Amino acid sequence: IIKDKFGVYFSYQAFIYDWALKRIADGAVLLFGDEKAKNDVEQYKKYVELPNFKDMEFGFNYQFSNNTHIEYTALYANDIYVSLSPEAYEDPSNPSKLLESIDTLALVDIPNWIHGLNVRTIVNNQWTMKNTAAYQNQNYIMSFLSEEGEPLLDLEKTSYNFRSHHIYQYDKNHIFTYGAAWDHKIQEYDINIPRPQYEIIMNGSTDAVQVIGLSDTRGLVITQN
Repeated sequence: IIKDKFGVYFSYQAFIYDWALKRIADGAVLLFGDEKAKNDVEQYKKYVELPNFKDMEFGFNYQFSNNTHIEYTALYANDIYVSLSPEAYEDPSNPSKLLESIDTLALVDIPNWIHGLNVRTIVNNQWTMKNTAAYQNQNYIMSFLSEEGEPLLDLEKTSYNFRSHHIYQYDKNHIFTYGAAWDHKIQEYDINIPRPQYEIIMNGSTDAVQVIGLSDTRGLVITQN
């Protein structure tokens, strides 16, 4: 924005297959479908969103002075999988209402916010320091079919991180580095699912459909909840 002074950036990424599949369905209805097919496609588009991620990152950097540089970064990452019934769609934020219908398969929404602030200061020709503050909040709210009508997995993780790193060069042959760090992590959870399901959801790979489970019958198979 201002050369050698101020800059901003923005990026976004997501899988395209959910959007592409719905556009293909629209095209098929336009070319070959009747009114019933059109209604079916609209129902699908309204109540289903295939496993996906939607990540957005933005930030700025600012040269406060010749000796001080500030950089801020924010990342919003969201994993999504929605399969609702028409009855539950009117209030998707209410897990009890969602789970009243046998047609409601899942509602998965995992927002993840990360904020980072870096301040680099050149105190003098010998001493440079870099101070970092970071915050992350990740909330797993997943609702699957349950007779009790309660979410089966509700886990919120929050962490605070602070770093102060200093470099001091007291002659041309010697450099002394030192620093301090403070981390604080909070977890609040209410989990009512078997441990294998928890491990698949929390510690699976980045494969978009692995949260559903393992499909190879020779491997781990969950037969009941």
